[in-house]
Amino acid sequence: MRVMQETEVPGLSFEMPGDALDSKESKEVSLEKAQQASRDALRAAADRRKPIDRAAGWAHFSAWGLVVMGVLSLPGMFGSLGSFLLVVGLGVTATLEFRGRAALRRLEPAGATLLARNQLLLGAVIGVYCALNVLASLRGEGRYDQILESTPELENVLGGMSAMIQQLMIFFYGVVAVVGVGFQLLSWRFHNARVAMVETHLALTPAWVLEDTAPLKKNVA
Repeated sequence: MRVMQETEVPGLSFEMPGDALDSKESKEVSLEKAQQASRDALRAAADRRKPIDRAAGWAHFSAWGLVVMGVLSLPGMFGSLGSFLLVVGLGVTATLEFRGRAALRRLEPAGATLLARNQLLLGAVIGVYCALNVLASLRGEGRYDQILESTPELENVLGGMSAMIQQLMIFFYGVVAVVGVGFQLLSWRFHNARVAMVETHLALTPAWVLEDTAPLKKNVA
C-alpha cells in the first residue's frame, strides 16, 4: 500500500508519495558516504606520500650541498689526484642527486633506486679521497708536506711537532673516511626503503588521486 504524505506550500497543498522522500534521503546518505570515502582516500594518500616527500626534500638539500662543496674544492682540483677525483666525484653525484630527486617527485621507484645507489657512489668517492690522502701523507707527499716545502721556515718554528702534525693529518682523514662512508651507508638504507614505499603508494592510491595529488592534499581537512 502506497503511503502518501501531505506537503504544504503557501497557496498550494498537495500530497507527495512517501517513497519519494525515502529515495531522496537515501541518495543524500549515499552522497555523504562517497564524499567521506574520497576524503579518507586523500588522507591515506597524503600520509603514504609524506616519507617520500621527505626523501625528495633531503635529496634536494644534499644535491645543493654537493654543488657548494664542489665549487669550494675547485681551486685545489689539480693539486693532487685525490683532489681531482673529489671534484669530479662531487660533480657526478650532485647531478645524479638532482635527477633522482626529480624522478622521486614524479613517484617513480627508479628515482629512489638512483638516489640509494648514488649514496654508495658518494661514499666510495669519500673513501678513495681519504685513502689517497693518507697514502700521500705516509709517503711524505701530503698537504702538510707541501706546505713545509713552500715555507721551509715553518718547519724550524714547529720543531719536533712536525711528526705529530703529520700523524694528526692521517688520523683526520681516517675519521673522515669512517664517518663519511658510514653516513652514506645510512643514507643508502634511507633511500632504498623509499622504493617499496613508492610502489605501495602507487598500488594503493586511486588513479584520480595520483593525477593531481599536490593540489588535492591542500583540501583535506
